[in-house]
Amino acid sequence: MKLKFFTAIAVFTLLTFSIFGTTAIELSDQALATGSDLILIGECTNLKSEWVDRVLVTRATLQVSEWIKGDGPAEIVVTLPGGIDINRTVPVGMNYPGAPELRVGEDAFLFLARDDVFGSVITGFSQGKFSIIDDAGEKLVSRDLTTLTLSTGTGVVRGGTASKKKLTEFKAEIRGFVGN
Repeated sequence: MKLKFFTAIAVFTLLTFSIFGTTAIELSDQALATGSDLILIGECTNLKSEWVDRVLVTRATLQVSEWIKGDGPAEIVVTLPGGIDINRTVPVGMNYPGAPELRVGEDAFLFLARDDVFGSVITGFSQGKFSIIDDAGEKLVSRDLTTLTLSTGTGVVRGGTASKKKLTEFKAEIRGFVGN
């Protein structure tokens, strides 16, 4: 009886992690930079959920303060997976574990790809979104990938990590990758 109980717990645990975990191919900063169509720094000014076909997404409007790769308008809309639709008879919410998130008022360093259906999307899921934070007067980029499982592409799989870097150094590194 105990063996069946522990076996059931083990199977439930494995299924839970496989259902709710997200595995992504690990992207280096260089791969993010060269694989993105646009790279920018901006502040999120608005979030609005809407349906694109049968997929609920959130459209994040950003006021662009600096273009690192590519060029564009002073304002851009980025599509994030998931959202909340409270205007239905039965409200619906969708989320994706490990998906990038933005908050109104948040400053972010974004790596973007163009998608024919969704428009501008973040490259590499949450790997392409860095929050810009102030640490005792110094601007840093911060990224939390702890909800992701990353695969190196060579069969090695590991948990994601959280990281911080100086914004000035990170910008210089990314500019070096894109020749800007």
